[in-house]
Amino acid sequence: MRRRNRRPSERVQLVTPFTRILEQLVNACPGALGAAFVDAEGETVDYAGVIDSFTIKVAAAHLRILLHEIAGLPALGGTTARDLMLRGHRRTFFIRAVSEGYAVVLLLCRGACSVSERALQVAERRLTMEASLPPRKARRDQTVWYPADVETSARDRRRPQAVRLGTSWETLDTVLGAVAGLPRREVGYRVRLRSGAELTLIREPGAHWYTDEPAAELLAPRGSALSRTR
Repeated sequence: MRRRNRRPSERVQLVTPFTRILEQLVNACPGALGAAFVDAEGETVDYAGVIDSFTIKVAAAHLRILLHEIAGLPALGGTTARDLMLRGHRRTFFIRAVSEGYAVVLLLCRGACSVSERALQVAERRLTMEASLPPRKARRDQTVWYPADVETSARDRRRPQAVRLGTSWETLDTVLGAVAGLPRREVGYRVRLRSGAELTLIREPGAHWYTDEPAAELLAPRGSALSRTR
């Protein structure tokens, strides 16, 4: 799904660290028009996007109320609803509960039927950390994803050649294989770095890369010849 080339809407409140996190979330989700971080009462903490702030805030407030009303319904089998997606005639709406009653809201263009789980994970961690909220524990079967800076081949922009670790770049030693079962517009590889570390790299639409290993745990020893400056 192509993103319309539109500028961010004029802001009516100061830019905060939350703003940057939400801007990155909008940019990482194809079809996203706006995002908001709301509290348990539906009050918008901050927002970002290419549509006006009033539309974002009103939609976010209504979605937070709706998610609260359906959470824990008997039809859900005793579980608590965490995500809700509504597809309308003109727009698609998505909300995810995070922690302490707070939630992340996305407004998407008509026809959008999914959002990036990896981008949501990253945004949720950053928002809860910035707000000093307790993080949610990941399910045992859930892969935890981290954003990755990847240098690709000049001949094939979908094939990785190096990964940024901290302030340096480390060249891939081997591409061990492709990741199977990904959506049509995603590609993934299991790779080995020259340091010997192995990780999975996933490229989502818009050239957004993610890895299943935090960069801090893969940093080569200080002064190592394995790292190179870009």
